Amino acid sequence: MLIKTVQRVARDAVAGFTVNPSRRISQHNKGSKYGGAKRTNNKGPWEMAMIVCGFPNEISALRFEWAWQNPLQSRRLSALPKRKPRESLLAYHLRLLDKMLSSPPWIRLPLSIHCLNVDIIGNLEELLLCKPNHMKVLQGPPSMASEISQSEDLLDCGLCDDELLGVKLVKCYNNECTFTGHVTCLATRILSGSDQILPISGPCPSCRVTLLWGRLMKPFQSSNTLSVPVK
Repeated sequence: MLIKTVQRVARDAVAGFTVNPSRRISQHNKGSKYGGAKRTNNKGPWEMAMIVCGFPNEISALRFEWAWQNPLQSRRLSALPKRKPRESLLAYHLRLLDKMLSSPPWIRLPLSIHCLNVDIIGNLEELLLCKPNHMKVLQGPPSMASEISQSEDLLDCGLCDDELLGVKLVKCYNNECTFTGHVTCLATRILSGSDQILPISGPCPSCRVTLLWGRLMKPFQSSNTLSVPVK
């Protein structure tokens, strides 16, 4: 989400989709001739204030964007009260976001909400009261560092004992735990006894620490080949 601030107050807010935030914010500030949107043309400067990420693919992200931009046309949001006369666009967008995160189909997605400007937006944990517990709120620039370590001395799946070399694997992010396994094996274990097809969270088979599926899947979000077992 982009915001335009005047004297440290958000005067405008725009929701949009991008796979390259740095490039996109530059386009918006240069104008429509350089790829910026008509909505933001010659109305800057704009800054990237918040990022919602973790969508399984671009289609899912674009559908989220459309609903956020067109709440009155979205059947998921049409019942939500309209923007109040004195409600800022930023407050309205945050109210919409809170409703979207707690509504299907988005409620089960492993989304993360990155607040890049805490001074202007405020504490998202207090603003997004309906947000599911498995969705994370982060402050500051999003880290591009991978949270998975593929150690060469851990070559067998901790669940099926088959070789891990050359396949997609996940590792418990508890630094004191050595569990490593196939993505599909862990998904099957977490989903055991459930009628869902997409895990949200579950205990590590080794140390029992609660693992967030979205955090485990971050290294694979650019891949189109990742799948979970259909029960």
